[in-house]
Amino acid sequence: MLKNYLQQRAPKESGAQRVFLNANGTPITRFGIRHITRKYGAQAQVKQPDMTAKSVNPHIIRHTSAMHLLRAGNDVNMISYWLGHTDINTTHIYVEIDMEMKQKMIAKAGAPDIGNKTPWQQPHILQWLNRLAKQSQLCGLND
Repeated sequence: MLKNYLQQRAPKESGAQRVFLNANGTPITRFGIRHITRKYGAQAQVKQPDMTAKSVNPHIIRHTSAMHLLRAGNDVNMISYWLGHTDINTTHIYVEIDMEMKQKMIAKAGAPDIGNKTPWQQPHILQWLNRLAKQSQLCGLND
């Protein structure tokens, strides 16, 4: 598809190094990308009324892509590299886990195995602790 696009595009300058061009044949800018996403977002909102409360812009597409990558099981560090973040904390703010992901994590972890009681929960140790607490002299100090 990219080869077909490169053959059909008409760059203003014959040696244009940029892949994506605007209607004038010059490299598309971030403002052009924003215009296109808003235009097609508005068209989608007409067809899907439940989208009217949502803003469609390049940032939302970027965030959505990151969420899909995270849900697909990709490592957050790889997502950070893909997004071009220099600090992983930026990605952590960007990629928030949702309730569905939380439920999957809890289901994956399962319940802890508590078949064996820990030593302090054994009756003789609990009785010893109760007797110790009732003694008037603790740690060798007198009142």
